[in-house]
Amino acid sequence: MTSSTIPGADGAAEWLRTPRTISRRVRRRVWHAITPGREGSPRGRAVEAVRRAIEAHVDGQRIAEVLPEVVDRARHFERIVPRLLPSYRRFVSKVAPPSRTTSLEVASFLVALCAERAPRRVLELGTGFASLVLRSGAIEREMEVWSIDPDAARLGRNRAFLVAEGVATERMRAVRGDELRLEGRFDLVVHELGPDSSGRLALAIERTASGGFVLLDGAHDPGAEGPARNILDSFGAEQWSLRALTRDCFGRHALLARR
Repeated sequence: MTSSTIPGADGAAEWLRTPRTISRRVRRRVWHAITPGREGSPRGRAVEAVRRAIEAHVDGQRIAEVLPEVVDRARHFERIVPRLLPSYRRFVSKVAPPSRTTSLEVASFLVALCAERAPRRVLELGTGFASLVLRSGAIEREMEVWSIDPDAARLGRNRAFLVAEGVATERMRAVRGDELRLEGRFDLVVHELGPDSSGRLALAIERTASGGFVLLDGAHDPGAEGPARNILDSFGAEQWSLRALTRDCFGRHALLARR
């Protein structure tokens, strides 16, 4: 299926009725995507997987229209990765394994987003490899970055890694629960979704400037993505799945929103 084959989930039923040179198997998969399946059943999981794939395909087209420069830069993965790879290898060997680290795909999109949209104030909810990406010379822009983390031990490990890498560590704080205690608005919020992150995310979106962006890693997990999308909906935020641009070898990908 190419980008011109399926117009999106809304037009999938009409597409199925149109004579086309396409396999019965593909037609069956799309039909299952627009018909209900029992949640948790094999068919239900298959329906959800295909629905999300169609949604990601449509969102990939939408975001290319809204942020063409960012998407074009992010697609040139091979130009960005060489700047990130040495520090990434050190991070996954010393701090956290690849399966628990911001992927190079998401990091590359973050570099592209910051390079093209030039946020002045950035809030990072939860520290990790993204801390280094935002604070190092990979982005080559002056930004005021605030990093907060409810896990003081994790914050300490990441701070020590930044120091060893020669990267500034000011404005890094450990917090309790969902508190932020930060003043002003932010042009960009970066956050890794998790089972207990809804409260902090809602507070962070409140602090996001009008027209500002929220980059959410971990959107591959329906249990985390669903609540996050509900929160974004409550603020009237535009949303785009970044599966087509950021999906890694573990099946993880990110979600982008604009307030």
